[in-house]
Amino acid sequence: MNQALNPPAFNTEAITFVLGFIFAFFLVRRLSVWLSSYKKTPTHVEYWVYSTQDKLPDQNELMKAIVGANPYIKNGINHIGPSEGLVFSDVRFKIALVLKTKNQQFFSPATFEDELLERPELAEALQKSESIIKIQYSSNQPVKNFNYLQMLPHAVMAASNLTGKGIIFDAIHKKFYTHAHWHELLSTHFKLDCPEAHVLVNESEDHCFSTLGLAKIGLRELETLTVPHDLVHLTKELLSDFISQIWSTRSYKDLKTEKYGDQFILQPNPIHSVMKVRIHRIQESNS
Repeated sequence: MNQALNPPAFNTEAITFVLGFIFAFFLVRRLSVWLSSYKKTPTHVEYWVYSTQDKLPDQNELMKAIVGANPYIKNGINHIGPSEGLVFSDVRFKIALVLKTKNQQFFSPATFEDELLERPELAEALQKSESIIKIQYSSNQPVKNFNYLQMLPHAVMAASNLTGKGIIFDAIHKKFYTHAHWHELLSTHFKLDCPEAHVLVNESEDHCFSTLGLAKIGLRELETLTVPHDLVHLTKELLSDFISQIWSTRSYKDLKTEKYGDQFILQPNPIHSVMKVRIHRIQESNS
């Protein structure tokens, strides 16, 4: 007599455990990605002053050039006051010497080939330098005021004046500046705690825009998707408005601006260390 074959018994507890483990694994992965997207961005400002000397400038002379004998005083007003002077005693502020004899790569044009390709005068100045005076301000915690943004550019100029008026490298901008350019910056911007003095907007060959400089106030840099060619000029203007709002509020929330009679909003999406953004035109309802 044939016996009916019984279906194999399944261990439902084991299946539940495996499914639960798989679900938990993917949940933890998604959660870690989400948390990393919202982690704090350190505040970091860093300049390299290329010097013809092999030592740091005297600290008293440096302070005198920044405060007492500052050539950028206008109408009797020096915006390097006591609060900016206190930055010198802040543990987040550092001045260091990098010698050419021990760090040849920072003085070789080959290291900065892309930046110096069409600027041979900078390559020559680089090779003539004997050291770098590294001036930086860094904080892993939110900074309450922008006094360091006012003081550091003046410290850079003073150090440059005292050590041969060499070229200057902005490590956040990843860009070299001449002494003459820095003089123009300080002459044009009496108040330096503004985005115009610290934020660059770069455009790639495929018309993607990105910022360099928001990290100086502890914010993620912006990156756009590819912008249609006919919207490039408008995008530049809109980004300028949005950057000013972000700078003043230190936030990416509720960003809105108006251009040519239309309303635009900025939609931010934090991805790893940058803020991917889209710009949308607000469509008016006909109802």
